[in-house]
Amino acid sequence: MTFYSFHRIKGIIQSKVGIHPHEYSLYYSGKHVPDFQYVASLNIEGAEATIQMIANRNDNLSFLVETPTQNTIEVEVKCNHTVLTLKNVVESMTNCPSEDWDLFSGSTRLWNAKTLAYYEIKENEILKMLLIDRYRRLILWAYN
Repeated sequence: MTFYSFHRIKGIIQSKVGIHPHEYSLYYSGKHVPDFQYVASLNIEGAEATIQMIANRNDNLSFLVETPTQNTIEVEVKCNHTVLTLKNVVESMTNCPSEDWDLFSGSTRLWNAKTLAYYEIKENEILKMLLIDRYRRLILWAYN
């Protein structure tokens, strides 16, 4: 299977399970795997690896993002977008460069390469925007 493309693997899934390839995306280690990529290109070590199959829901989700100045902004993105995509939308609304801050859901830092679906973030959930310094350390604010 290492010399199979993911397009071919999706074809196998469709023939065995009946799920159309356009209905989902494949992810490995939190990153989207394009259909043209080959399994061997992932450099998987060991006998087992988990490839995640995430439904391509076109649902738009609204999130509230609380800025360090306690302002709240509403953003709308698709659930299969990455955290970085969400951060870029917030950057366009706040003019605060996305590399200068991280997003948190509760106490969980949201990593740029992961999808929002990965974190199971719900509609209208409040995410917190916390600034970081150039050494990637958090600059903390007192939140109530």
